[in-house]
Amino acid sequence: MRALAVAWPFGGGATEVTNWTFSGNTARAGGGIYFDNAGSLAVDHCTIVSNVAAPGLIPARFGGGIANFTTGIPTGIRISIGDTIVAGNAGASGPDVYGGFTSGGYNLIGRGDNSTGLTNGVNHDMVGSLAAPTNALVGPLQDNGGPTPTHALLSGSPAIDQGISAGLASDQRGAQRPFDLLTVANAAGGDGTDIGAYEIILPRLGIQLVVPNVVLSWTTYAPGFTLYSNNSLANSGGWTPVPGVPAIVGSQYNEVLPVTPGGVFFRLRSP
Repeated sequence: MRALAVAWPFGGGATEVTNWTFSGNTARAGGGIYFDNAGSLAVDHCTIVSNVAAPGLIPARFGGGIANFTTGIPTGIRISIGDTIVAGNAGASGPDVYGGFTSGGYNLIGRGDNSTGLTNGVNHDMVGSLAAPTNALVGPLQDNGGPTPTHALLSGSPAIDQGISAGLASDQRGAQRPFDLLTVANAAGGDGTDIGAYEIILPRLGIQLVVPNVVLSWTTYAPGFTLYSNNSLANSGGWTPVPGVPAIVGSQYNEVLPVTPGGVFFRLRSP
């Protein structure tokens, strides 16, 4: 559940990684994940972006996101990928994925060149190519709430509401999953879950009177929202940003303001 690279050398057994972010790593092969194993690996609801397969002492540049080197190991042993973003990585051969994979469905692959098992339009996968890459539209690695950094999905990201929760009740941060945005059509057979380790949620503004102040709060799992106030709903142009930076208390943004005679209205505006 953090930004790291992982290598699975020869061995046995089954491994699963769920709700993890792999970001900002560099290796000769498999910048995010390198797999060369007699067992199996399942990658579910992960975000694998901004990793690099760069030449070192051995000039190997395979799979900036994930490299699977199980060729020659018994037939059928592959990495399974489901509800996962692998995009925006770099490498000379298979910048995002290299080798053979089994699709668990609902993946977003930036460039599927030099890989097998991941096909655009099959198993609800979105797979781009070197000639026509799929842009996941993710933000920088940063604190988006929760214990570990994540890449938020930006407005218009093709990953929004295009997955399936498969029993998961939260994302990497602990935010509710699925959170189905009514303005975005779900993928066929999906439930409105976002692909990857990050789930977009909309905040609910809480208002509590603590005389002589009013405390406004909303979840840190919905970063980037700005609190606005207006003295009259009849004045649609009267909404102005509330000055100051909200404090973070637990998993909530808190803004403490003095009670205003005559009343005031508040709302949150999206990024």
